[in-house]
Amino acid sequence: MNMLRSFLFILLIPLISLKGDPLLIGCYNNQAQYRPGSGSCLPSNLSPILEKIDILNYGLLRFNFQSAIRPIGPTNDWQIHFSEWNDEIFLQELRAKNPSLKIIISIKDPQITEREKQIILSDSILLLCQKFELQGIDIQCDEKIPITLFKTLKELAPEHFILSLTLPYPSDEEALSVTPYISFLTVSPSEKQADIISSLLLAGFHCEKLVLGVSAYGRVTSTHQGYYTREPGKLAYFEIIDSLERDLITELHALYEDPEKIYAKGVWITKHLLKGAAIHTLDADNFMDSLSPFTLTESLKEGLTS
Repeated sequence: MNMLRSFLFILLIPLISLKGDPLLIGCYNNQAQYRPGSGSCLPSNLSPILEKIDILNYGLLRFNFQSAIRPIGPTNDWQIHFSEWNDEIFLQELRAKNPSLKIIISIKDPQITEREKQIILSDSILLLCQKFELQGIDIQCDEKIPITLFKTLKELAPEHFILSLTLPYPSDEEALSVTPYISFLTVSPSEKQADIISSLLLAGFHCEKLVLGVSAYGRVTSTHQGYYTREPGKLAYFEIIDSLERDLITELHALYEDPEKIYAKGVWITKHLLKGAAIHTLDADNFMDSLSPFTLTESLKEGLTS
C-alpha cells in the first residue's frame, strides 16, 4: 500500500495551484448524453468552451456500485466505479484533445465511517485519477459531510490534489470543521444561497475557499418539464430561450439566469474575493448554438475577469 502511494506521488502529473484569479468551474453531467435529439450533450460538444474554463467537473461516478456493466448491482468492494459504459472513453478523449485541461471527477454522498473502507475508497480514487491524469475529486453531499473521509483523502493524496466539496445547505459549524481538508467548498445554487454565503463568511469561513454555484437551469412553479431535460419544475437555459420564443416563460413563472445577471454574479465574486464560480451545468447552457454557444458561461467568465 505504501509503495502504491509513493508511485502515485511520482506519476501524478503536476497539478494546479489553487491561487490567483477567480476559478471558473464547468460542471458536466454524464446523463446529458441520453437526452433526445439535439438536446444530447457529449463531452465533444463542450469543445468551444473548454479553453475558457479552469476546471471541468465530470460527474457523476459511483462508489461501491457498478452500473456501467450488466447486470447492474452493488460491488461491495468500497471502490469508485464508472457509472456509464463510455465514461472511460470520454475521459480518454478529453485528455487526448485537451492535455492541459484540469479535470476532476464527481461522486455523490459517500457516507463511510470505517477507516479501513475510507482508505480503500481513497486509494481507488487516486488510482483512477493517476490512470486518466485527473486533478482531483468533487464530493457532493445533500446533508451530513463525511469529514473523516476528507481527512483520509487529504492524508493520502498528493500536495496539489483538488478535494472539492459541494453542498446545498452547509451549516457554519460543519463547513468550518472540514475547511482544513478541502481545496474549496461550492455552495449549490438555491434560493437561500446568498444567506448561506453571508453566514459562512461571518462565521469565519475563508473566502478564498468558497465557490459560488451558478445555475444554468431555471425553476418553474409547475410540473412543466422540458422536452430535452425531462425534469419537472426545471428548464435548461437552452429550453428557456426556446420557451421565450413561444411566449411560455411568463405563463410558467420561470426564475432563471440571463447573461446580464450572471455577469453581475461574476463581478460580485471577484469583488468579494471568493475562490470562483461553478456553473451547473455546461450541458444546460445553449451549447448547440452554432453562432454563440455557451452564452451564460461566457458571460460568467467575463464577469470574473472584469
